[in-house]
Amino acid sequence: MVGGDAIEPGVPIVSIAQSGYVVLAGQIAVLRCTILSPEPVTSVKWYRINKEDGQESAIEVDNNKYFGGSTESPSLVINNTDRHDEGLYMCRAVNGKGEGESPPAFLRIYVDDEVPKIEGRPISGHSNDETPGIEEGGQFVPCSG
Repeated sequence: MVGGDAIEPGVPIVSIAQSGYVVLAGQIAVLRCTILSPEPVTSVKWYRINKEDGQESAIEVDNNKYFGGSTESPSLVINNTDRHDEGLYMCRAVNGKGEGESPPAFLRIYVDDEVPKIEGRPISGHSNDETPGIEEGGQFVPCSG
């Protein structure tokens, strides 16, 4: 049981790799989604949750600002992030047995001059010149918790 609800047999199990992401404004954010399903997944959709009223807004993948969010590539890629992208995100997947959804993940956007620093270095430990081990253009620091 999750949150008091029984999990339906055969419904997709959806998860986001991290519960939180931190990205510099102007960079690419990749919210990694994993779907486990005994049947073919017929659709994947991402939602942003409004912090004021809890309402969900579907994200329209336009291959300009937003990429992915499909059965072949379920992760959400947000290009050229800005403050408006900050918030809670959730992924849903559907198969012949029903719909599964991930717990929400929080995306935090920092403007360059706000990035917390330790001894003059960004908290990620990466210089601005290169970001080893992370997809091109993205800087991600998992939230500890």
